[in-house]
Amino acid sequence: MNDFSKKLDEIRKKMMSDGTYYILPGEPEDITPNYSHINNGYCGSFSGAVCEVYGDKVKELSEKYIKTNKKLYEHWFIKYQDKFYDAECIEGVDCPKKLPIFRDIFCPTILERIKNLFIKK
Repeated sequence: MNDFSKKLDEIRKKMMSDGTYYILPGEPEDITPNYSHINNGYCGSFSGAVCEVYGDKVKELSEKYIKTNKKLYEHWFIKYQDKFYDAECIEGVDCPKKLPIFRDIFCPTILERIKNLFIKK
């Protein structure tokens, strides 16, 4: 793990210990919170914390997306040295759509459902 990824890991572990995450309604009451729960509402806090540490060396970005419940969401993430990072993906990926939150949203069956939302029948 490189120094940047180690710092991201440190930030997300602090967020988890501080309770800065969100358990989605309908999840089991006994669920063990994980880093995806930071991305469920606190992704901006995570990317903001990274920006506080790294300043101009990183770029904070966001992407809007639609879930199967037909609601519009926005996910905040970081670009650093041609890779994209968020609380779940501290090793970085070469394309934002490969971040776990988007990979799950933009699978072919979900894309088909999203397309159908905008096609008048």
